[in-house]
Amino acid sequence: MNEREVLARASELVESEVTLCTSAIEATTSGTVRAKLMPIYRRMDKALSASTSKVDCGPGCDYCCYYHVLVTGAEVFALAEHINAQPADRRKTLSDRVVETAKRVAPLSSVEYIQTNIPCAFLEDGRCTVYEARPSACRGFHSCDVKGCRAAFDDPTLNDPNAWDPERQAASIGYKNALLASQYKAGCDATSYEMHTALAEALTNRSAFKRWKAGKIAFPTVNDRVSIEEAAAGN
Repeated sequence: MNEREVLARASELVESEVTLCTSAIEATTSGTVRAKLMPIYRRMDKALSASTSKVDCGPGCDYCCYYHVLVTGAEVFALAEHINAQPADRRKTLSDRVVETAKRVAPLSSVEYIQTNIPCAFLEDGRCTVYEARPSACRGFHSCDVKGCRAAFDDPTLNDPNAWDPERQAASIGYKNALLASQYKAGCDATSYEMHTALAEALTNRSAFKRWKAGKIAFPTVNDRVSIEEAAAGN
C-alpha cells in the first residue's frame, strides 16, 4: 500500500466513523467524556489489530513515550476523568507529574519539544500508567523496526521516516481525523493541543470543559496547539 492508498483508506475510515463519533461528542457532559470515547477507542484498537503485519512494539519498549504528543480536547478531558477516578494518593501522584511536566514543556516550541527526550508524565517503569485511556496518537503509534525508534531516541534531531505498517497507519490517521472532525461537527473546539500543558489546565480550570463545548479555545494558556484549519492545510 503506497502513501496515496494509505490516505484513501484513512479517508474511508473517516467517512464510516465520523457520524458515530459526532453523536458521541454531542452527547458528552462534564464527567462522561471518557465513557463516550471508550467505544471509539475500542473500534480504533480493533482496526489497528486487524493488520497481520508484525510490529516491533511490546511491553517495556518505551521509546515512543518521549515524543511530542498532540491531543484533541475530548481526549484531554477523557484523560482528566481517568486520573480523577483513581484513588486519592494515585490521583495526586499522576496530577503532580502532569503539572510538573507541563511546566517543563510549556516554554518549548513544538520543534524544540520534538528535539528533546522528555519522558511522558504517565511513563512508569517502562509502561503507560493510563494505558486504558491513552489518546489516539499513542494508540496509533507503532514501528516495524525498533532500530529506527532507538536511533531517534539516541539523536532526537533525526528526521528519518519510521518503518510504518501501512494498514495500521491508515487506521491511525483515519481515527485521529474522525475524532477531530467530529468535534468540529459537534460545535466543540476542534483544536489539537500539546498533551501535558492542556491536561494540566483541564485538571485545574473548571471552565475548560464549558469552553470546549461552546467551540471556544478550551485551553487558552497552551501555546503549542494546532487548529483544525492548520491541520487540514498541513495535510
